[in-house]
Amino acid sequence: MTDIFDRFYNPREDNSDIFSGEFYMDKMSSYLDLSKDEILAHANKFRGDMFELDENGDYKLKDPIWEIEPIKGDYSVKGIMSKLDY
Repeated sequence: MTDIFDRFYNPREDNSDIFSGEFYMDKMSSYLDLSKDEILAHANKFRGDMFELDENGDYKLKDPIWEIEPIKGDYSVKGIMSKLDY
């Protein structure tokens, strides 16, 4: 009998990683009896118009806020947490 660590953290028998998108896509494809392309074609119908295709065919945000309004100042997680009394 395998323990929970082996079931969830070790590579699968087919060498796919349980935490990868590919693992879930394979499972969904098998469950729905659809190809990956069919699943993506359907899912892409629901993408908001805040995304666009780039020259490589990947979806990207049209106007990322971090490019429109860069953060001013030197911020760190430690600095922010100290202001929150953590």
